[in-house]
Amino acid sequence: MFARPAGRAAIVVILDLTVAALINLATSAFDFSEYRWWVTGLVLCIGIWLAILAWRGVGGQPDVAPEVVVATRAEQRAASGRPWMAPFLNRRPIDRPELVAETLRLLAGATGQTVGVTTALHGAGGFGKTTLAALVCSRPEVRELFRGGLLWVTVGQEQHGPDLAARVNDLCEHLTGERPSFSDPEQAGHRLGQLLDDGPPTLLVVDDVWDAAQLRPFLLGGKQATRLVTTRIPGLLPDNAETVRVDQMRQIESKDLLNANLPPLPAHATQKLLSITGRWPLLLAMVNAALRRSLRDGIPLGKACDSLIRQLSDQGPSSLDVSVEQRRDRAVHLTVQASLSLLPETSRQRYLELGIFGEDVDIPPGMLEALWGATGGMAPGPIAKLCNDLSELSLVAIYHRDIGTIRLHDVIRLYLRHQCGDERLAALNALLLREARRALPVYADASGGAQPWWLLPDQAEYLWRQVCYHLAEARQTAELVSLVCDLRWVAEKSRRYDVAAVEADLHRVDDPTAATLRATLAREGHTLTPITPGHSYPALLMSRLDGAPELDPLLVAYRASLSTTPRLENRWLPPDRHPSVVRVLAGHDSFVTDCAVAPNGAWVVSAGSDATAHVWSTATGQTQLTLSGHRGQVLGCAVSTDGLWITTAGEDGTVRVWDSSTGTQTLVVNLTEPATACAISPSGEWLATIGARGGARMWRLPSGAPGPALVGHTDRVNRCAIAATGDWIVTCGNDGRAMIWDTTTGERRRTLSGHSGPVSACAVSVDASLIVTGGWDGTLRLWHATDGRCLGVLDAHRDRITSCAISHDGRWLMSASWDGTARTWDTANQQCTSVLAGHSERLSGCAIAPDDSWMVTASWDGTARIWDATRDGDELFQPSGAGPVNACAASADGRFVVTGHQDGTAAVRRAADGSIDDVVSQHTTAVHGCAVAPDGSWLVTASSDGTARVWDLVQGQTRYTLSGHLGSVSACVIAPDGSWIATTSNDHTARIWDSRDGREMHLLANHGNWVSACAVSQDAQLLATGSWDETAQIWEAATGRLLQCFVHHVGPVLGCSFSRAGDRLATAAGDGKVRIIDVRTGQLILSFTGGVSGLTACAFSPGDDYLATTSSGGVLRIWRPDTGENIASMRVNGALNAACWTPDGGLCVSGAGGAYLFDFRFGEQASVIPQPRQAVDESALTSMRDRPRTG
Repeated sequence: MFARPAGRAAIVVILDLTVAALINLATSAFDFSEYRWWVTGLVLCIGIWLAILAWRGVGGQPDVAPEVVVATRAEQRAASGRPWMAPFLNRRPIDRPELVAETLRLLAGATGQTVGVTTALHGAGGFGKTTLAALVCSRPEVRELFRGGLLWVTVGQEQHGPDLAARVNDLCEHLTGERPSFSDPEQAGHRLGQLLDDGPPTLLVVDDVWDAAQLRPFLLGGKQATRLVTTRIPGLLPDNAETVRVDQMRQIESKDLLNANLPPLPAHATQKLLSITGRWPLLLAMVNAALRRSLRDGIPLGKACDSLIRQLSDQGPSSLDVSVEQRRDRAVHLTVQASLSLLPETSRQRYLELGIFGEDVDIPPGMLEALWGATGGMAPGPIAKLCNDLSELSLVAIYHRDIGTIRLHDVIRLYLRHQCGDERLAALNALLLREARRALPVYADASGGAQPWWLLPDQAEYLWRQVCYHLAEARQTAELVSLVCDLRWVAEKSRRYDVAAVEADLHRVDDPTAATLRATLAREGHTLTPITPGHSYPALLMSRLDGAPELDPLLVAYRASLSTTPRLENRWLPPDRHPSVVRVLAGHDSFVTDCAVAPNGAWVVSAGSDATAHVWSTATGQTQLTLSGHRGQVLGCAVSTDGLWITTAGEDGTVRVWDSSTGTQTLVVNLTEPATACAISPSGEWLATIGARGGARMWRLPSGAPGPALVGHTDRVNRCAIAATGDWIVTCGNDGRAMIWDTTTGERRRTLSGHSGPVSACAVSVDASLIVTGGWDGTLRLWHATDGRCLGVLDAHRDRITSCAISHDGRWLMSASWDGTARTWDTANQQCTSVLAGHSERLSGCAIAPDDSWMVTASWDGTARIWDATRDGDELFQPSGAGPVNACAASADGRFVVTGHQDGTAAVRRAADGSIDDVVSQHTTAVHGCAVAPDGSWLVTASSDGTARVWDLVQGQTRYTLSGHLGSVSACVIAPDGSWIATTSNDHTARIWDSRDGREMHLLANHGNWVSACAVSQDAQLLATGSWDETAQIWEAATGRLLQCFVHHVGPVLGCSFSRAGDRLATAAGDGKVRIIDVRTGQLILSFTGGVSGLTACAFSPGDDYLATTSSGGVLRIWRPDTGENIASMRVNGALNAACWTPDGGLCVSGAGGAYLFDFRFGEQASVIPQPRQAVDESALTSMRDRPRTG
């Protein structure tokens, strides 16, 4: 009816006619009586209806080629708040009703499935796949189908690795408003899948996919999501995907596109042009645009057609076979040349220069002004006109007239790059960079080091994302290396986007420092997420990069560049890293329960309690596959000896077999009990499964038919291992036994007994001569496989052993334990050769690489770690008393710090460097509290063994034990004058003891639940206690009388601290809030949120100027206690549980990863803290190295 350009004029005419009709009726001399207003209303309705039709252009054709424009962030949410990244069509495309209807039909019946929009021609673009997807998404029925919203991502040929992960992170941010920091596309995709699982049905459009690795992250999870994938590579779509083929337009469709907004073309010209273009939509749109342009310039339509036919035919075939790639390329060349011939020579040159820009990138007007201003002296006005001309000629895919950005079709971009050639592309990129440097606060002609690109203004979004691309394209390698290795750039870009964006930059260079930086960032990416306040991010970055000698020069230069904002800096190197750690594999959302290694060592599989198993590349640490299908925890995993199959065992009672290359599930074996472990025979002909209620059985492969049952265990069976000969298998269980079985008959050959409790781990040597078992008693036992003799007992761990493995050469073995460590052992002399500490939680699995050069461990901290097995020396041993740390306390002069450990020890560390001078260890279980006497000559420790112990640091002996609590002792303090000690306990009480002889002075019994924290006022008059009954209470120390009970809390009170003046009490609660309470009146002075996770401790600085808090989320924060302003923060790997200040401005915190000591800097120097009134007895410290360690 009406084309859009004419529609606006038609509206004016129609409205004029409508108004005239109304006036005539209203002023008519005729008497219409009862009909007058009926007629009036009818005319008005007709006018409005015609106006709407005219405006929308129903039935009309586009005035130019179709454009697809993804809506802005503000437009991407409907009124309901759901994300709706609906591309809108700013020019109505030719309707392809059959394709639209077919796509809608498939989407309506494909919840949780994939619909592919592709072409029969491998690698061919420009057929309208993206336009079809956008047209479908604009239909109202799509909104009705997908109540969870619409997500749209354009991938493109060049997006891989961290760049692709950033695209997935973008989608997660659209869903939640929070941007994850994954640099691994599979990890990011797994997170996206979880978010999609949690919501209503959602449509996820993945546009322009080029290979299976690009598509895989978008296929993970998301059972409530339907994927609409556009690709020119049909073979990469999943096998079960429904497909819509978009190739040559039908005859009537191609005629409509060719004739759009033109007078009728001569019949011969129509047929000839359709033949020359092969009915390829990309070329048809350009031909149509060229004809319209000629007509606008006054050239008769027939003459314009003849001229265009000559240009396309003289140098090319008379008809186009779009199935031939070379002919497609030639047709693009001729069609673009024909379109460009309608422009001046200078405009043609400017257009070719667009080839320097990246794939699927919106080119902003500022970059066009920089480029074309330098090459052609163009001003903004002429630039806008040229962009409009290019849009009208369909030479750009997208032109946002309102903001002035353009985007190239990838087919056209490749053509432009070919026309420019490598040398010209490099020169043009260099020219663009020269002009772009003028946006920097300090401009310098780049020939030396990195320009200060980190000072780019916020609005320079394009340069923030693309400057490294242009440096690489300009071959300015020296500046690129200097930039990506400059921590100012690393900090600003990772803070602005994520670590993945920085990794993508680092991948562009081949430089050893960049490689170290990239590897370190990959390992630390899970900690380098946004933190508040924002100015704390540089300190966080420095903290996590500290310890790599190759990065020391970068850190020194970066530290010198920082402003004087408050920050925390490492005094001790972070303890949550081990020199043997090669890579941290972080991707599971909960415990990692087991791990296994491929026979070629190229990948590792991990099982998780998040119902998935992940396959990781050992070279890059990236997730290759995520195996989803279990309906509960995955408790075990194994790999076949040929590496073709992976098996997983789940608490849902199934054992599943997966293709290791594709992640396709090939077999499900259903048990009658939760499956705890599995293994595949060396021949690959059968599978062993282990059950939680004592069942063990073999199953034939690939049929899954049941084989012999292994009947004999009377309790849960935990692990199994198959001999390399395949004729026997060993199992171990909670009945305290390991059993050897004949795999042919299922008969028991031998029973191995000796552990003093459940047997939880077993392994068999490659030569089948040795069996190793591990138990809840913390021991490893070595057995002769033939006669069952016990060859040795290793007192290996302080807690249960969960897994063990034997090296392929049989010379050493490893074990993993709930004590948080893995250990390696020499099988000949049965001595420990290394202790691998770094995980912040219990270990659940371990495995050894086929060449014995590295190991992998699995942990409840949600990670798997790869360790170097070739290192040797003292650095591989965990210092005595190291591991998870539950408490810390500083000496009064700040010369040493005492830390209480999960292994039942307390360590005395030098505050200067964290080195351990002494370890005390007579507690039988974990130490949860510690305190140092004012003169530094003695200390007290509190333990879950129900006692507190007082230690003489000069003599190195226990003075006495404080016994009386009926439960775990959770905390302790010493009065500032040293006269008394207070302890708290899970028996709901606190007790005050005389420090001279350990006599109990007062029993404080008013809490209704565990008492978890205590603090003493500076004058030693008051004791504060915090409890799981959600109260904090203040007691008079001299009498044990209750003075105040504060009930302001929600959740357990896990920390409390008096101000030095004694007038305020700060509490840290499980609800994440800090509360400042007036000690005298009991009134709440101030309350503020201390973070997104529960708080575990708090501590006033000695000058009362600052308050430190720790959280279960691993974040340490410094606050102004009078205003609640968070002035500095730091994140570590694992939960934190305690904090104490040193007099010189140091802050010690303890947690699952160990003990940390930071310097709090307010400006260039450490904050000045008033010195304590009492000095430390120096002989207590100087004598420590001269005597043996206690216990």
